[in-house]
Amino acid sequence: MYSKQLQSRSVKATAIHISQYLLRNNALNIKTRPILTNFLQLKALVAVTPTLKRKLSKSVHFVRNISEIYSTQPEMSYSNSSLQPPGKAGPGGRGKYCCIPLCGSAQYDNDRNKTNIALFAFPNKEKKPDVYKAWCKEISKYRRKGGCDNFEITRNTKVCEFHFKPEEIKVSLGRGIKTLKTGHEIPSVFIFNEERQVKKRKSPTNRVAVSSPSMKETDDDIDMDFDQEEPLVFEDLLADDDSCEICNEYSFQIKIVQQKLQISEQKVKNLEEHILDLKKQNNSLSDRLFTSENYMKNDKLFESATGIGKEKFIILYEYLDPGENCENIKYYQKSKTCTEEKLPDDPLSSPSFQCKESKPGRRPKMKAIEQLFMFLTWLRLGFTLQHTAWLFNTPKSTVSRYLITWSNFMYFKLGCIPIWPSKQELQETMPQSFKDTYPTTKCIIDCTELFCQRPSSLAIQSSLFSHYKHHVTYKGLVGIAPSGAITFVGELFDGSISDVEIVKRSGILQKEFWEDGDSVMADRGFTIADLLSPMGVSLNIPSFLRGKDQLSHEEVRESQTIASVRIHVERAIQRIKKFRQIRNEIPLVLHGSVNQIWTISCLLCNFMNPLIKQE
Repeated sequence: MYSKQLQSRSVKATAIHISQYLLRNNALNIKTRPILTNFLQLKALVAVTPTLKRKLSKSVHFVRNISEIYSTQPEMSYSNSSLQPPGKAGPGGRGKYCCIPLCGSAQYDNDRNKTNIALFAFPNKEKKPDVYKAWCKEISKYRRKGGCDNFEITRNTKVCEFHFKPEEIKVSLGRGIKTLKTGHEIPSVFIFNEERQVKKRKSPTNRVAVSSPSMKETDDDIDMDFDQEEPLVFEDLLADDDSCEICNEYSFQIKIVQQKLQISEQKVKNLEEHILDLKKQNNSLSDRLFTSENYMKNDKLFESATGIGKEKFIILYEYLDPGENCENIKYYQKSKTCTEEKLPDDPLSSPSFQCKESKPGRRPKMKAIEQLFMFLTWLRLGFTLQHTAWLFNTPKSTVSRYLITWSNFMYFKLGCIPIWPSKQELQETMPQSFKDTYPTTKCIIDCTELFCQRPSSLAIQSSLFSHYKHHVTYKGLVGIAPSGAITFVGELFDGSISDVEIVKRSGILQKEFWEDGDSVMADRGFTIADLLSPMGVSLNIPSFLRGKDQLSHEEVRESQTIASVRIHVERAIQRIKKFRQIRNEIPLVLHGSVNQIWTISCLLCNFMNPLIKQE
């Protein structure tokens, strides 16, 4: 019927515009797409009259006419066209696809991107025969409505998630894997159920041949400028029966989007519940962290971890005043890099050096109060460096830098506190036992030794070896007031030093500390009466035998009296050694900070409860 019309180029141009519109709106069904595609590939097409062009632009039956024209051509198939049926593999392959007609769900899209659409296999025919028959019945009935009678089920036959109700699908929280909840669900969502009621297509109307005068029009009489892509008028398409298929197709796509939205809402709901569970777990785990905030909830637990109470810890922190972001602390860094400028002319003078200080690092992430808590727990409980780093979730090198910094910082800050009492303060705080026996006592002194790691140098071993402890030790002098407060802390010396020598070197014999008429109480090894007498200070020590067979009655009673009150210095030393970091064997890596640690341990005892209860 259109044999003469095919002599014009306008048919090709008109077909291109119509086909582009129909393909964009998915108005072509599966059978007409290959026909139109092959039609667009023809090159020997000629122009038609403007009347026919207007008719073609208003009628979808143009596709039917094309099929009539090419009815003599070989039967078209998908393999002869660039288009692919829904669900089949496109360029590069789309993997597994849904077996339901008109459903384009597949494992991959045309760009080989994963679609994350769940594809469910048919139930096992032997294990679930009833469910298998129900699946076959529903899907076969649907395929017959879609025009597909032949249906062979294999292990690769899949059904996508959009043919099930959202409440029938379970999504895992971890990887988001979709599975059927009970395994007995039957696909029930099809476009032929309610939304897609396909009407029977009306038979095409009879076409009237174009009159011969119109065929005489030339190409010059027709404006065929298709490069501008003028939009064609398709309002009349809505009145055609084919427009129902377009609407149904859109409604089916809307339903698919709604189903995806329901699944997404269910995922969001599940994720919100999962977030609430994680918050509860986080709160329960945060209460078990090794932090000052958690330990402050229990006074006894906090005191056992730090050695001082919660209120005194806050007072100590306020006194130290490190700053909220540790701006008042200069953190320990590696030794400065010094380069020698030139050698001096005088060999007895020292050469000049130019030292380059390293740039200050970034501020620590751990708060100052947490750093103080970490230092006190490390000192009190004797943790190793590695264990402390694990408890506070901090790198080992950072913990080492914090500990050295705080040992120096607290050593200087606590060292500024005047702990040597005046005579009036002694009289106000002196217990009655001292007032009755030795009221002039100003200080009770004694030495203690701290075990340390054995060095490899034999000379250092000989200097540190203590014949009293039979081990390498540090030795320090401690002095307390009659009330039990620590009033003097001496520097640590080698373990081989004698008690008299350590008194001379410690600085306790300075004249500004003593007044005429004061007395010192000590053990038998402190024979320092000749050192105290020039200052007008007396010495109270237990009596010596000095060649006697036994002590006299008065000497025994005096020795017992001195021992009964001198025992408090032993109790003070015992309290100091409750800081396990100095009670255990001190490693050689702490040799540079051992004096600071020893002094801090002694001074922290003054933050504890009184050693001697007032009567």
